[in-house]
Amino acid sequence: MLVPFSKSLHAFHLPWMRRALELSLLSTGQTAPNPMVGALLVHHEKIIGEGRHIHFGGPHAEVEAIRSCFNPSLLPESTLYVTLEPCDHHGKTPPCTHLIIESRIPRVVVACTDPNKLVSGRGLQRLVDAGVEVVLGVLEAECAYANRRFFTFHREKRPYVVLKWAESTDGFVAPSSPGPYWLSCNTSRQLVHRWRTEEAAVLVGAGTVLSDNPHLGARWYAGRQPIRVLVEHQPWLDGQFEILRDEGTLIRVETQSQEPLSSQIPSVLFRLHQQSVLSVLVEAGPNLQKAFIDSGLWDEIRILSTPKRLNGGLTAPSLPHNADLVESRCIGSDTLSIYQPKIEVSIPVN
Repeated sequence: MLVPFSKSLHAFHLPWMRRALELSLLSTGQTAPNPMVGALLVHHEKIIGEGRHIHFGGPHAEVEAIRSCFNPSLLPESTLYVTLEPCDHHGKTPPCTHLIIESRIPRVVVACTDPNKLVSGRGLQRLVDAGVEVVLGVLEAECAYANRRFFTFHREKRPYVVLKWAESTDGFVAPSSPGPYWLSCNTSRQLVHRWRTEEAAVLVGAGTVLSDNPHLGARWYAGRQPIRVLVEHQPWLDGQFEILRDEGTLIRVETQSQEPLSSQIPSVLFRLHQQSVLSVLVEAGPNLQKAFIDSGLWDEIRILSTPKRLNGGLTAPSLPHNADLVESRCIGSDTLSIYQPKIEVSIPVN
């Protein structure tokens, strides 16, 4: 039976789903291209098992929660909470719905349905057909936001795009003279390395490679190394550059010099979607950042504003008209501002 959403049910199940969400967030940056999922088992208002999807290819959260249960005989009297719809297909692992049904768990509370067409609705229907009571929609918005990269990948057929740059107090990203130059403080630079572990890929253009020769790895923060993406007009760069010497995964995307770069961003993202790149952190120069902004294909903009003054150089990109400030905080001597596209609400006219 699929139980319809109600405020009273939502309030009852809320604390347990919050814990499942906390568990899922422990896997940030580790599960792509799979989603982050947390699960727990509750018996008479006591947690008897917890689990999360730890890494791509590993057991899913529901499996980990059931395996962790200290007394399996309690499962037929327990409720399973899971932040995303259980899968009902064979992938890297067997279907989670089979194990839930075999374990005779009578009730499953799910935050949101899976946007993946291989799963969407099928997992819930399988449970309902087996006589499992399914409650859907508890903490739905929060759990969907936690997996916004996964949802964007499947709904928009492109990676989740995060634009990032540092700028001086007078609006420049780098001085006029060539060569590497770090505007942001060491605390900010460490944070950027953490961001690299949280996204599937880091993207730059050939101009950034020529001027900065970046490595693009997460050397200042422990975590999974991102895929490097190089956008270039033609593949003429050679192995003298760090991005080409490292043994990590590199995707080279060629663009056409005679076409506006902004009109080519959809094909760049299509190529990355084909390669199962769930999200991308764009650390490119202002021209490529502007191309993403002009294309409208961005999901977050993160700007590290520094107290330094350059008095000239490369001008920072302008924020798009629909950029909505959602967070601002100090990072060492810098200020981090995070923007997301403003949600346009249309009000019907009578």
